[in-house]
Amino acid sequence: LYNIYNKFLDVTGRMEFYMTNLVLFLNALMSYLLVLFVSVAAMGLAIFIGIKTRQSRDAKEMALVKVENRTDSEQSDSSR
Repeated sequence: LYNIYNKFLDVTGRMEFYMTNLVLFLNALMSYLLVLFVSVAAMGLAIFIGIKTRQSRDAKEMALVKVENRTDSEQSDSSR
């Protein structure tokens, strides 16, 4: 009976060692995945802000060009 108990302790000790390593591995993996997701989210936000800023600037430039064209055509009409 003592021999069976020692074998059980040996097996559970090994299982505990492997489970500890598995938990440590999963902890490190989750940590890296969290850093990855935060980085991807920050990059996505930066891209979104950049696109919106560019669209806003292009719209302002287009409005300015339209105003300039309108004033140019009015000046050419008045000079005739």
